[in-house]
Amino acid sequence: MSERVFDTWVTKKGQIVIPKPLRDRFRIRENSRVRLVATEEGVLIRPALQEPSSGLRGVLRGALSIEELDRLLDEVSRRRQKLAMSAGKTVRKMRDERSKRLLGYK
Repeated sequence: MSERVFDTWVTKKGQIVIPKPLRDRFRIRENSRVRLVATEEGVLIRPALQEPSSGLRGVLRGALSIEELDRLLDEVSRRRQKLAMSAGKTVRKMRDERSKRLLGYK
């Protein structure tokens, strides 16, 4: 990434304007949260990571019982484990095939 430098002013309230090219590039929109990090060189501004469910807070209120949520979480966990095992098998198969090719077996 080529380094571009932008100058901006600080208001009496300590506010700054993030230049539009930077807002567009880093997807910083109105009411976006940003994180300020103190570094040796100065202040780093980066987009704050949002909780994946932050926009869904309250949507399921009263819709599912605790038992139903537990069952859903168990099902998700089982599916994730199954996908992980499948991915592991695929990687092992690819390694085996590559090894056979390198050793001249195929």
